[in-house]
Amino acid sequence: MNITVTLTASPELLSAIQTLTAALAGAGQTTKKPVKQQVAAAPANEQPVQSPAPVSEAVKNEPAASNDEEITIEEVRALVQEKSKAGKREVIKAILTEFGVPRVTDLGKDQYQPFVTKVKAA
Repeated sequence: MNITVTLTASPELLSAIQTLTAALAGAGQTTKKPVKQQVAAAPANEQPVQSPAPVSEAVKNEPAASNDEEITIEEVRALVQEKSKAGKREVIKAILTEFGVPRVTDLGKDQYQPFVTKVKAA
């Protein structure tokens, strides 16, 4: 059985799809062979969808972000997911409390870098 999906998506939608894919892959949902992704021509105001690596792999393979690079919420969430799977869930909750938020998505963009630094040290 072959399934072909063609997407034209904004960067925000692509990011959400990547996050969902990474979450599903972490829940034991795996495919037996790679899926080819065909890219349709995007409208002039949108970028075409490329064949990206899943978010968790992309974050693991990238060098640590310097202060000049902006950390995205997807990178923060991927790190938290990785640490949670490693048994650091309670530590992450405590760090979130230190930052005055109940969820990662409630962090302000200016809090991403200090939060990531603290989680990596945990």
